[in-house]
Amino acid sequence: MEAFVATDDAPKIRSDILTCMIERFQLVAPRLSGGQLDFDAGRAMMEAINDGLMFWVGASDFSACCGIRALLETSTRMVAPTLDLDTWYFAEGTPFETVRRTLQGASEGG
Repeated sequence: MEAFVATDDAPKIRSDILTCMIERFQLVAPRLSGGQLDFDAGRAMMEAINDGLMFWVGASDFSACCGIRALLETSTRMVAPTLDLDTWYFAEGTPFETVRRTLQGASEGG
């Protein structure tokens, strides 16, 4: 699953979300590895771009994917309550590919 939120402060928000997830969700033991969060059943990544923050979640099954997504949404609300992270897309191909394609289509007026 993938999502995008527009923000001017993406690098800081990304860092704050990672810190929040590691500190607050120790029960599910997220591990930071190369800028991504690894869980037993999946992985979460965030990438800061010029106009916002992209999110990607991949997991071994749909339930795990939804659980990791919920942790991302909760952490985002905790560190940046004004960001609206409620539109997710089913991911296809490489991480962030679907969001990039969606953003490109929006900028082209499609």
